[in-house]
Amino acid sequence: MLGAQATRYHRAAERKSVGRNIFEDPTPEPTDDIPDPSKLYEATQKLKTVLVSREAVVPVAAAALIPFAVAGATKLPYKEVFSVMKKLLLL
Repeated sequence: MLGAQATRYHRAAERKSVGRNIFEDPTPEPTDDIPDPSKLYEATQKLKTVLVSREAVVPVAAAALIPFAVAGATKLPYKEVFSVMKKLLLL
């Protein structure tokens, strides 16, 4: 969606500066003013998909490992389960 909005904005800017579009497109161009999508693009570039802070790593890792610890405790001795959990948390 952001790419289509950017294309419409730059085609309108090209029409304003050159007077026409160099590559003709059979679809009708909108007549209303198109907002500049650069602010939205900059905002999406600032989004992160990786855990950044160390404070967030431990709760997420613990939440992921607790079900495995419970399942492992039914088949393995508790001492082995705790040693494996400790090793996985320290990775």
